[in-house]
Amino acid sequence: MNRFTAKTTLMLLCRGIKTVPPPSATVKDPATFLQAIGRGVGEYSELFESWDQLMTADSRALKELGVQNAAHRKYILAWQERFRQGREPYHIKPGVKKFGGERRRAEVLHKMRQKSK
Repeated sequence: MNRFTAKTTLMLLCRGIKTVPPPSATVKDPATFLQAIGRGVGEYSELFESWDQLMTADSRALKELGVQNAAHRKYILAWQERFRQGREPYHIKPGVKKFGGERRRAEVLHKMRQKSK
């Protein structure tokens, strides 16, 4: 067994182990947690029967439960991990593209330079 195989095996074994943090004073159930993190994921609160189900769900389980939007699944999973690390949930606003995105960057910069003259 080489080093890569041993490391990969260890990673696969550790990947499935998820600790379930106890609910905090401000977040007592899945509905409260999902409402607190925002971005419209509160609509999925009825899908989760228990706190353990929410905190142990992976992307595949979330999709099977009915969270079809991949961005919502990623956001929920990111907040699961943040909550495990002890952070209290709050709404993070989606970022705004400063220059209109990659394709429009030159056009937007040109307009900004014209206004400043």
